[in-house]
Amino acid sequence: MSLARLGAIASVGAAALYAIPYAGYVLYPVLLVATLLHELAHALVAAASGGRVSAITLDGDGGAVTLYRGGAAGWVAMAGPLAPAIVGAALIAVAPHRRALRIVALSLGALVGLGALAWLRGALAIAVAVAIVVALVVIAYAPGRWSQRAVLFVGPALALAWLARRAELWSSTATGPAGVVPSDTATIAHDWGATITTWATVIAATSLVALLAAFAATARTAR
Repeated sequence: MSLARLGAIASVGAAALYAIPYAGYVLYPVLLVATLLHELAHALVAAASGGRVSAITLDGDGGAVTLYRGGAAGWVAMAGPLAPAIVGAALIAVAPHRRALRIVALSLGALVGLGALAWLRGALAIAVAVAIVVALVVIAYAPGRWSQRAVLFVGPALALAWLARRAELWSSTATGPAGVVPSDTATIAHDWGATITTWATVIAATSLVALLAAFAATARTAR
């Protein structure tokens, strides 16, 4: 079976699991990874735009919060929901290229590791970060066939993780360790204008385009 076809099957399966009530819990470990990538993206963009990040915490139910002050609020809010899709799509796109996959996997592992050292608080968040780094190192150095197939199962699940949080994405509030707070899309709408629905649709569409572009790149390589 071609890599593109395998990835397409994995995408349909992930979308179905996320769409069916409670079936998404099968992908619970991937959702924890997606949530931590989401929060690390918030923190990285906040720090890069002049903000000060104090901590990232993660709950067992998948709720999480990044505590920060300052920074470009709209960009910080946008970075979180897009991060899992960008990471998943990047891994899929480079899956056929052994050297590129190794570089991308190790670079992501280094970013997650540094972010964990700087900002993560709590045993669960640290455990998930360690699992991500270990998994990326394994992907980087495992035999090509195994690492490619691992990426083509996990990548779509990350890229489509927004489906598991779709109610929150289109909502004005989110619930997590800090209680009820404005959702990312509400923050974007407040900072940039337009509506929550508009920005939720932009995030969902961008995530889907990234996934499709990654599969297109994989399919071209296979020809």
